[in-house]
Amino acid sequence: MAVDRLDPCGIYFGTTGGQVYASPDSGDSWAPISTDLTNSSTATISAFAVAPTDSRVLYAGTSNGRLSFLSNWLTPS
Repeated sequence: MAVDRLDPCGIYFGTTGGQVYASPDSGDSWAPISTDLTNSSTATISAFAVAPTDSRVLYAGTSNGRLSFLSNWLTPS
């Protein structure tokens, strides 16, 4: 889980299913912003970070060694 330093209402988390979810409203609502990033039925999102200077850039690491870079995604409404 990560909190956006530029927008404290923005919260992100990765799931055991390999997806990343975002909440624009401090956790009241959630929406997926990625597909399965693991390419595996047993791997999980194990590391997650929001770029400190750009809320539109997210990094996700998986338990099976994959690193994903998410950018220009739309904040769920």
